[in-house]
Amino acid sequence: MDYINNCVRLKKNAYFYNAYNDDAYVIAKLMNYKLVQIKNDSITVGFPTHLLKDVLKKLEKNKVSYYVYGNKNLFKDFKQNNNYIKYLDKSLPVESTTLAKKQPKYSGTFTVMFANENELEEYIIDKTIDSNAEIVKLVYQNNVGDILTLQSGIKFIIIAKNIKIVI
Repeated sequence: MDYINNCVRLKKNAYFYNAYNDDAYVIAKLMNYKLVQIKNDSITVGFPTHLLKDVLKKLEKNKVSYYVYGNKNLFKDFKQNNNYIKYLDKSLPVESTTLAKKQPKYSGTFTVMFANENELEEYIIDKTIDSNAEIVKLVYQNNVGDILTLQSGIKFIIIAKNIKIVI
């Protein structure tokens, strides 16, 4: 098959067919399916293989060219009558599959010395300092002896630490 511009490409993945990016928008518009954002900011829409005939019928009724990759490659080109652009609606809402990452919960103690101070400060997580504090994560991720800077610009050195992540 020669490459066709403005053609919905459907790819079979096990028991589903998927369309990606612009093709996904066309399918979502015609079939009222949900769009989902996946890795690398790609947009996709999918449907079970048993619905392929319904989707193709809708594409043909609306004169949208398509190519189906799978066991049997199916192809329909409406040439100059192709309505692909008419149904390409990028204003449709897209759901994200990126789940909000849970903030880790830290436990333990650490000692630091802030720049321009000659005193050590010891912290007990969730007693003298909140587990979500910026400094807690920095201390956890770095080593004793490291000199670090908080977002506020305050520098400190890690003197001792005994921190772990708790579930």
